[in-house]
Amino acid sequence: MAVRDLRLSADSPALVRQLARDGRRRVLSGAPALEFLLRDDFLTDEAAPLASPRACEPGPGTLTLRQLDGAFSVSSGALVYSAQTTPAGGELQLAGDPFDRVTGRTLFLRTTRTTLGLGSFGWCTATVAGSSANFQPFLLDLSTATGRYYTGSLYSEPPDVFASGIAREYAIALRSPGSLLFTRPVGGTWTLAWAERTSTGGPLYPTLENRNAAGTLDAVHVADLAGGFETDYGLATDRLAGAVAQGATFAHEADAVVEWVHTTGPSFGGQAVRFREQDGSNYWRLYTDGTDRLLLTEHVAGVETVRANVSDGSVVNGARVVLVLTGTTIRAYVNGALKITYSSAANFQGATGGRVSQVSSGTLSDLVAWPRTVSGPALAQLDLLAG
Repeated sequence: MAVRDLRLSADSPALVRQLARDGRRRVLSGAPALEFLLRDDFLTDEAAPLASPRACEPGPGTLTLRQLDGAFSVSSGALVYSAQTTPAGGELQLAGDPFDRVTGRTLFLRTTRTTLGLGSFGWCTATVAGSSANFQPFLLDLSTATGRYYTGSLYSEPPDVFASGIAREYAIALRSPGSLLFTRPVGGTWTLAWAERTSTGGPLYPTLENRNAAGTLDAVHVADLAGGFETDYGLATDRLAGAVAQGATFAHEADAVVEWVHTTGPSFGGQAVRFREQDGSNYWRLYTDGTDRLLLTEHVAGVETVRANVSDGSVVNGARVVLVLTGTTIRAYVNGALKITYSSAANFQGATGGRVSQVSSGTLSDLVAWPRTVSGPALAQLDLLAG
């Protein structure tokens, strides 16, 4: 059922409010109930420091708080946190109950940074965060307002993830291995900011750790989502598993996240992936050659124009290449590092064709296209999780 067809019955608002207070389920007519595994909406004001462990409101679940430098309080329906006197990892944090890694198990947070600074939140592999290596994965907020997404030892920089004074919502859906990061401004559109495939292990603790930032946390929820979340690639538009041959085609949304592995580089010639392909003469292309060059090219009526040319040796064997397509902006990442940003991609914005157009030698593998904008049953599930 399309999201636009979902309707609440006449008496649903009262029912929804009652179920919100109950904290167990949130129901939309025509959509399955959602069972919360952890839910804290910080309903009752409480002065700092908060008692630990804290019983989640309205529940279920508990939060364990560390307030060694700084303290948490609850005011006006939100957890309030401020900068530490001497910022250090793990000394001002909250952590929920431990959870096994289950595909579709999703952590939701709604937070506002009033002062940007160092702080992290997400799934953590340790009861005390301490260092970034304990988050698999996590988000890092910097004073430059750039959000960085950490997986193992690699950082990525999804666009528009953080901003001072703006309430944003985040959902981190687990896979086996990996995760999907979704984000939106409150009242806005859910988008896929990043897809990663390396994080593993458990148990995992829903965690917020603060160092020198300040802000509020309005909600922390955990639930197992359906609607495509329950399988590792259930939300993908298309997937070409294993080695991908020249000429293979795939479909993607106009706005998309497209990823593949540069398994082995070409000893001659090059490897190229077309996207937003309108036809054989009109498309965009990302190309690599034997010198590790990364070229973004635009093809209009068969005429090629180079829009970006990077040659820094980063496209090595086993490198993961990611394209993020958003309107007129095309970003290309290699192993989590942003390499290309081109903001004038006006042509073929609505095209959805993809093609591995060249594999001169070497191997390109595991190509996956994800929708950038969440819709349909997946959107309904995220909205239920957000409450």
